[in-house]
Amino acid sequence: MQTIHDVEFQAHEAWECGDLHRAFYCFLAGAELDLPGCMTNLGYFYDAGLAVRADKSKALYWYKKAYRLGSPSAAANIAMLHRERRRFHLMWRWFYLSAALGDGDAMLDLGKRYQVGQGVSKSQLIARRCFLRALKSHQITSAGRADAQKLLRRLR
Repeated sequence: MQTIHDVEFQAHEAWECGDLHRAFYCFLAGAELDLPGCMTNLGYFYDAGLAVRADKSKALYWYKKAYRLGSPSAAANIAMLHRERRRFHLMWRWFYLSAALGDGDAMLDLGKRYQVGQGVSKSQLIARRCFLRALKSHQITSAGRADAQKLLRRLR
């Protein structure tokens, strides 16, 4: 018997094999079952134009649905959509929401925004705090961790 989480596994498997159309339809099936990971990835497919025509509105729709179900990566992706549109205050807000859900990479991005004053007032002190919090996160990529360490060293 197949579980709803098998749909997400099959989607990732298809994506890794390069079968983007199958991955898209598996993510769509998972999104319709209210799986936030599938919603986030479906949003990404629309965002990047993978297997479908790029559609930022549809990407935003799926990212927001995933965020409402607690997906920090969906909130970070919304932040990046706002960054592309140069809506820096909204970008900062969504990175903040993602970081509040535990996303260490989003906390790193917040620190970068404070460091240069993009979407917020410039503050090296707050940037440093953000970098330290990012390093304490259990949800940070190895590249994000290395970047936070490098940026902290530069602030000293």
